[in-house]
Amino acid sequence: MKPPPFQYHDPKTLAEAVGLLGKLENTKLLAGGQSLMPMLNMRFVLPDHVIDLNRVDGMSYIRESGGVLEIGAMTRQRDIEFSDLVKAKCPLLHQAIMHIGHRQTRNRGTIGGSLCHLDPAASWLRSRPRMTQRCWRRGRRASARSRSRIFLQAISRRRSN
Repeated sequence: MKPPPFQYHDPKTLAEAVGLLGKLENTKLLAGGQSLMPMLNMRFVLPDHVIDLNRVDGMSYIRESGGVLEIGAMTRQRDIEFSDLVKAKCPLLHQAIMHIGHRQTRNRGTIGGSLCHLDPAASWLRSRPRMTQRCWRRGRRASARSRSRIFLQAISRRRSN
């Protein structure tokens, strides 16, 4: 199968990506593509625009700040798998990542892409609700912080009913 026609955008900065999201309608974000590309090819999603985040600087990192482990949305699953910091600070996440997909998937897949698509095939959904995290999201007007644990529990309950 082939994806539907769409306009491709390749921003270089976070501000440019947020600007595109603010002015374009029916848009999908491309991170690693492990969830989005199959959905496009099977035409489960039909966006008018696809914004590729792969060249946006500053979205891929693993760091500790104030005793908190921070992982950027564009961080590849493979980087998480081999991170000594993740292994030391969040052993549950380190153990979970080794059971997600296979090596090729982890080489391209991003934590942000997996969590945004809530793909049931991604084992992230089974491991994340057991950890307390905060997710930062960025919009045209401001940044906001939310406890994603609550959101994912609500999604899990809705899907199981």
